[in-house]
Amino acid sequence: ADRVARRFALDEYDEDEDPHDAGALPMFSRRTLMFHRTNDDDPYVTLKDADDDDSDADDLEIKPTDKLVLAARSEEDVSNIEVHVYEEEGHNLYPHHDIMLPSFPLALEWLGTRPAAAGVQAPTRGNLVAVGTFEPQIEIWDLDVLSTFAPVAVLGDAYTEPVAPPLGKKKAGKKNDDARRAPRPERAGGAPDPTRGHTDAVMGLAWNVLQPNALASASADRTVRIWDLGTPALACVQTLSHHTDKVQSVRWHQTEPSVLLTGSFDKTAAVVDVRAQSAFRSLALGADVEALAWASDTHVLAATEDGHVSCYDVRTSARVWTLAAHDSAATGLSTCATAAGVFATCSTDKLVKVWKASADRPQLLVSRDLQLGALYDVAFCPDAPYLLSAGGGNGKVGVWDASDSPAVCDALGVASKQTPTGGSVVASGMQALDVNSSDSDGEDEQSAPSAPPAA
Repeated sequence: ADRVARRFALDEYDEDEDPHDAGALPMFSRRTLMFHRTNDDDPYVTLKDADDDDSDADDLEIKPTDKLVLAARSEEDVSNIEVHVYEEEGHNLYPHHDIMLPSFPLALEWLGTRPAAAGVQAPTRGNLVAVGTFEPQIEIWDLDVLSTFAPVAVLGDAYTEPVAPPLGKKKAGKKNDDARRAPRPERAGGAPDPTRGHTDAVMGLAWNVLQPNALASASADRTVRIWDLGTPALACVQTLSHHTDKVQSVRWHQTEPSVLLTGSFDKTAAVVDVRAQSAFRSLALGADVEALAWASDTHVLAATEDGHVSCYDVRTSARVWTLAAHDSAATGLSTCATAAGVFATCSTDKLVKVWKASADRPQLLVSRDLQLGALYDVAFCPDAPYLLSAGGGNGKVGVWDASDSPAVCDALGVASKQTPTGGSVVASGMQALDVNSSDSDGEDEQSAPSAPPAA
């Protein structure tokens, strides 16, 4: 043992070396340390600051060729508006930024007009979204502002600004808790003032492109309200009460700025001229309405919870045809702005279908499972009609390139694109999905419309 101790100097093992030993080489001193003013001067830093800045700027830049998709998503007790960017050249879809909402979203409507503010009598152009939630108020958010915590305007009864919690009180696992709002104040009677806006959830919204200061809203309080965005008061200027149950959907006419289409859970749709609201045409539906659209100046489409889509002539209130489009609720409906008679539907059966309507028999052009779960809405891209976006129950937004379908391209009047991205679906945050399609070119694959019921 003594021999081992002497050999390895164990008796001196715990003794510290003299820091002033002349032979010692200090690890850190002014002579051995080297400083650089910036990372650009440091030869060992290969990722320069400018590279980081350029990368961040590229991620935020929206190019003229990009397509934007607006969606609402709820996860546990957090709800957001999400702005997604679709790059057609690379068939890439990614989230650009999001906005936290105080309540579960029920309806979104893009606005190209900024609401009037104090001292500004006329609306100005903008990039905003109106949001309907389970609250009776309608919030308007600016989509061009990142990391915003308050809407630019609120339509309806009293509203309080966001209140940040005290520092150090933030709960773990919560997203942006400082954006949550204090409870909205109520009237002395304990409910929102019906003369200032809705008194229940806002279920549908429609911006009037021909009359940019007008916004229509549909509510569970059985009313439709018209809002004037052109004055600082942002007041409700008209209330329509022609329905007897919750109002689910509203759509303005594409050429007549005063004509409004409304749909309700009372199993009716109505065409109203807001200049004389007592005069309207009622359209009898077979089930609760899910979505509405103008097919032409004289015809409308209605999708209902039984999976049917019906076409009506508003001049006579007659049903032209009824289509058994889906096996479950037809939740979404969109008409193509560049091709007359072409429309798309989606459903909780997970399918998107594209149709070509004729005088008495719609034809199925293509059907596809986008692998997004149960679908809640679908829309044609106005700039590239062969692109369709949809939102599904799995929390993803998808874009489908239908340019590989000859039937769709023929109906749209565009050339078929036999490209690697043609026919594929990309979801935000995911790779391109492998989906199955069924192009309908024969009679056996068409869904025959049922005859309209007797009056």
